[in-house]
Amino acid sequence: LKELSETGLTLLSGPTYLFKEVWELIGVDEKPTQLELRFLGKHEIIYQGKQIRLSPQMQEMLALLALHPKGLSLERLLLLTSGDEGNLSSFRVMLTKLRQYVPITNQPYKIDVTYRADFVEIKRFIEKGQVRRALELYKGSLLTNSEAPGIIEEREALEESLREAVLVSGDPEALYSFANQLPEDLELWETLEQALPKEDTRIPVVGTRVRRIRESWRG
Repeated sequence: LKELSETGLTLLSGPTYLFKEVWELIGVDEKPTQLELRFLGKHEIIYQGKQIRLSPQMQEMLALLALHPKGLSLERLLLLTSGDEGNLSSFRVMLTKLRQYVPITNQPYKIDVTYRADFVEIKRFIEKGQVRRALELYKGSLLTNSEAPGIIEEREALEESLREAVLVSGDPEALYSFANQLPEDLELWETLEQALPKEDTRIPVVGTRVRRIRESWRG
């Protein structure tokens, strides 16, 4: 395994950010990340140290490919991006344009360089129970304005899994941070109110928020 190239290791396992710990066990040095996708509350793409600007649809395509490191067929990628209304011919043209900016393999289509994606890394932190680290990455929803079916599904699943992880953690700081991003989420604010130490100076503010949400629900 130590003799394998980066491509060989990726084919056997997957992208660096998912298999870093496994590679370290066999003494494989981490490969430098060439592509960074920052799509949580942002629309930033860094390739080889330089920021590049892509159309919203190209961003959606990159996000979906990052979520499927083993690759997607053209038809599946089209369905996740455009639903049943997608046009295969125009989609091929868009994919060709995307390849002018970022290397992508052919059938199955996948990102052909080492990459990191905030929306992928945050899932790893959630799975490990590292809620605070997950919240540090969470700057907002995944590609907020995107209406691509695959992005909507992932956005909702990510937000729900993060919310559940924060609630289960009972961590006052994590609860406070996330509750402020969801000011009308009664369960989050009630859980935060119960989790704060009695001497915490934020209790009056949190209690007021809980009462206001309850009153708005009754009204």
